[in-house]
Amino acid sequence: MLVIQGLFENMFEAAPDAMLVVEHGGWIVLANAKAEALFGVPRAVLVDSNIEALVPERLRAAHAHSRYAYEQAPKTRPMGHAASRVTARRADGHEFPVEISLSPFEHGAKEYTVAIVRDVTARQAHEEQLEHLSLRDALTNLHNRAAFDRELRRLEQLRSVPLALLVADVDGLKQINDTHGHQAGDALLRAAAEILRASFRAHDLVARLGGDEFVVLVHGEDARHTRALLDRLEARVHQHNQESSGPRVSLSVGVALVEHPETLTEALHRADEAMYAQKRQRRAQGRPPFVGT
Repeated sequence: MLVIQGLFENMFEAAPDAMLVVEHGGWIVLANAKAEALFGVPRAVLVDSNIEALVPERLRAAHAHSRYAYEQAPKTRPMGHAASRVTARRADGHEFPVEISLSPFEHGAKEYTVAIVRDVTARQAHEEQLEHLSLRDALTNLHNRAAFDRELRRLEQLRSVPLALLVADVDGLKQINDTHGHQAGDALLRAAAEILRASFRAHDLVARLGGDEFVVLVHGEDARHTRALLDRLEARVHQHNQESSGPRVSLSVGVALVEHPETLTEALHRADEAMYAQKRQRRAQGRPPFVGT
């Protein structure tokens, strides 16, 4: 028995992650060296402390509620479970994300939980970076189609109106690519992206759907002033073409107002049709597209 107890103590200390043994009720009865280092709290202080002391004060009530619910029906909960990631707090007040594995056991008349705690700060930062990259257009650093589609679904669920959908097509991209090469075409797309970014507010979503097509989602009352949106964009295009030594930007633009969230997809189609109608009309009239001049 002593051999087994000694083996357990050695394994507990040699574990690569922080380990805590918590009595039901939230009191810590054992902590290893990794826990001491992770939380910046001496083991003598950790033991007999309440587990809620290791989470930020604003989260303690919610953590206590979750812990109580777990204690009513304890079961092994591995890392990766939906509820396994929480925010922890070091002794110096620094907050950081951790992932926790829980395993209940009984000893005598008391119930305990072994908690394995792992700092996932680096992993979370990597995951956030990957998500950011997955939702960004590599050429322009605008949102991409996946980000735009996700936002459409979110707005449909929230029933958030009014909205305006503005579709913009960069004119002459194929000719630029054929005549001057794809580097020149990429420069034209980046210039168009910067004009669109500068023309709208930070919380309006500006995305490149692919090729020469961009879309803008405008939120709130500003969305109802579609003429003003077009005027603002036209002024930016004009300013760019007057001041920049880079490629001149020419856009065909269509806009549709959304007053009812269930018409979002239909509004996108209307904006797209309006954009192509403008392009056809200007070609028929022998006039250049919307270039802000």
